[in-house]
Amino acid sequence: MNNVVNIYLVRHGETDENRAMIMQGQLDTKLNAAGLEQAQLAANALENVRFVAAYSSDLSRAAMTAQTIIAKHPGVPLQTYKALRERHMGSLQGTKIDRSRRVGLPPDAESAEAFSAQQQHIQDGDDSKNENENERTNILVVSHGGLMHVLVQGLLSRGQIKFEQSSKLGLLTRHWFPNASVSVIELPVQMHSSSDDRGVTMGMGTVVLFADTTHLSVEFVNGNADIVDV
Repeated sequence: MNNVVNIYLVRHGETDENRAMIMQGQLDTKLNAAGLEQAQLAANALENVRFVAAYSSDLSRAAMTAQTIIAKHPGVPLQTYKALRERHMGSLQGTKIDRSRRVGLPPDAESAEAFSAQQQHIQDGDDSKNENENERTNILVVSHGGLMHVLVQGLLSRGQIKFEQSSKLGLLTRHWFPNASVSVIELPVQMHSSSDDRGVTMGMGTVVLFADTTHLSVEFVNGNADIVDV
């Protein structure tokens, strides 16, 4: 049985800290007025997508964005996970960042190895399976710019995904996931079973939409204070 799983990756809406270029990390910040509007615009854009599951970081800025989107999809429960949080930035959390200078993390920050290990939750996929052959399963994941960058970069470097439009690779190099942007990774899935085993084989994924903001009619922040060099 063949199926296609579409992972809709949405970055949370804007916060006051985003606007002020303050490093948030795992601080539990809230959406500001622009962020609430961005979340609603993302919800409108995704209204006709038939989601079967929805996941979010448990931090308020992501959870509020996800709740706004899922409000248009009654019957789809939202599950929140610590594993989808932004990287813990240690003593830099809450400080204003000068993006014109190289930014490294202090010793009390979460290690790159530990942060990368979080991505396994998304890469392992979801238990929601479509029983109809050759149909699509749509899954919503709302998270943070740093996590999404590491996830996509990791999948790309391991040859597990490719970009449908190679020109979009430049956006990834610039760490560019604007607030409330939408990306879609299309994953071909083959489900197979035998008398004593049932498994799933994932094929090469394709990034069919990357950091899209065409649904946003409001100005968004140009940059992300939570992206660091290590």
